Amino acid sequence: MIIRLVALDLDGTTLRSDHSLSERVRNTLEKAIEQGTEIVIATGRTVTSVPGYIMDIPGIRYFITSNGAQIYDKKLERFIYSRCIEEDAVTAVIEAVRDKSVMVEVCSDGMAYTDSFYYNMACEGKLTYRNQKYIVDTRIPVDGYLDFMYEKRNELENISISSDSPVLLDDIRRRLEVIPGLTVTSSFRYNVEAGGSDVSKGNALIYVCGLLGIPMGETMGIGDSGNDVALLRACGLKIAVANAVSELKQEADYITESNNDDGAALAIEEFVTGKC
Repeated sequence: MIIRLVALDLDGTTLRSDHSLSERVRNTLEKAIEQGTEIVIATGRTVTSVPGYIMDIPGIRYFITSNGAQIYDKKLERFIYSRCIEEDAVTAVIEAVRDKSVMVEVCSDGMAYTDSFYYNMACEGKLTYRNQKYIVDTRIPVDGYLDFMYEKRNELENISISSDSPVLLDDIRRRLEVIPGLTVTSSFRYNVEAGGSDVSKGNALIYVCGLLGIPMGETMGIGDSGNDVALLRACGLKIAVANAVSELKQEADYITESNNDDGAALAIEEFVTGKC
């Protein structure tokens, strides 16, 4: 099987749990690029939240961000694709989370915002169910986040809702799933996310492959979470890391080692480059 393009999720897949990029993974990506393989990043992060040590790898041009709501072209230094949530759907999400004790993060124009209350909790080391450094480094705090969401209701690409209460998250997910015009997914244990009706990493990758003239059968996707299901379904070869959720493993053709054991590198070596 010829693989001309590899699509990579970041957190829990390409990056280790401490958000670092191992030397082996970086070397494997560079070797694949040298051999002519297209490497595409497909992440739930906004483009401004993509680590510099990923963004600066020579040869990676396309970044699918916000769970597929945007595609950033590094060569052109601009977004080439953007899909926002419909205004009525955003308004309905606001009502679904109103008066709920949840952390809400919203993405707009490649930036990520969150309620200043939870941002301050992260600064103080009290937001134990999230990576607090990541929140402090990548989120912009806003007061009155529901008013902010309403003001930005025509400009939101993604809405992430987090809580350490599974019961509360399940309730909110059920509320979101009946809102017309939303795609509902999850990128880690403590969250549920909403994007536009046709938004997914898979659809965004299909768009990129159309630009490049690469058949979907010649692509490989690697992921770990529910928001990677659409990505794997779009790809010719579907890879889950060992730490992936069971939903994703059921989609996979092959299960590699965990993100902390360089699973992404091992899969690329197995199916694309050979041993480094």
